[in-house]
Amino acid sequence: MIREFYKDKTIFLTGATGFVGKVILEKFLRSLPDVKRIYILVRPKRGVQIMDRVMKEIFQSPCFEKTRELPHFLQMIKDKIYPIQGDICKDNLQLSDADRQMLIKDLDIIINCAASVDFNEQISDAININYLGCLRMLDFA
Repeated sequence: MIREFYKDKTIFLTGATGFVGKVILEKFLRSLPDVKRIYILVRPKRGVQIMDRVMKEIFQSPCFEKTRELPHFLQMIKDKIYPIQGDICKDNLQLSDADRQMLIKDLDIIINCAASVDFNEQISDAININYLGCLRMLDFA
C-alpha cells in the first residue's frame, strides 16, 4: 500500500543533511524504488559544491551502509536525487526563480525535516528554523 502510494511520485525533502532527514531519505531509496524523484533542499556552504556536500554529508553517512551495497546505488542517486540550493531560514527558502518554478510544477509531496535540536542554540536561531522555517515551507506549499 505504501509502495503504491509513492510510486511515480516526486518528493521535496528538507533537512536531508540532518539526522532525521538522512534516515527518511535512506528509507525512501532502499524501500521505495519506484519513487520518481527526490528533491533535497541543501544550504550552500562557501567553497563547497552542493553535490559534493550531498555525497559527503549524506551518502557517506553510516545510515546508508545497506543502501550503498545495492549494485545500482550510484545510478539511483544520479537518477532520483536532485539537490536544490536553498535555505529554510531565508525568505522564499532562498530558491532561485527557476528552481521554485520547477518544484511547483513537479512536486507531489513535501516533507519538512529541517530543524535544530541544539539545546544550547540562541532562541532566535531555534525559532527561525523550527517555527518560522515551518511557516516558510507552508507558504511554499
